[in-house]
Amino acid sequence: MPDPARSLAQGLVCPQPFVLVGLDAIGRAVGAGQGAVKRWIREDGFPARRCSDGTYRADPEAVRRWFWHGHGAGTESGGKGAKRSH
Repeated sequence: MPDPARSLAQGLVCPQPFVLVGLDAIGRAVGAGQGAVKRWIREDGFPARRCSDGTYRADPEAVRRWFWHGHGAGTESGGKGAKRSH
């Protein structure tokens, strides 16, 4: 597996972002609106945080793991968001 830091040093484009920045980018990455993302952060432990500058940031791998473990809209995981009708 190629080393991402080495690829960047050689001027190659990294195939995925290191961090999703802003609610728009996070929402586009998961196919949800800003309101849903904020609700997931607040109620369901979605792996994004609001930084001191007011911007939300999320690690794409952490977001994938969150979905893989049965979180998100329409899941049967038993979390607060799972039983809500959308």
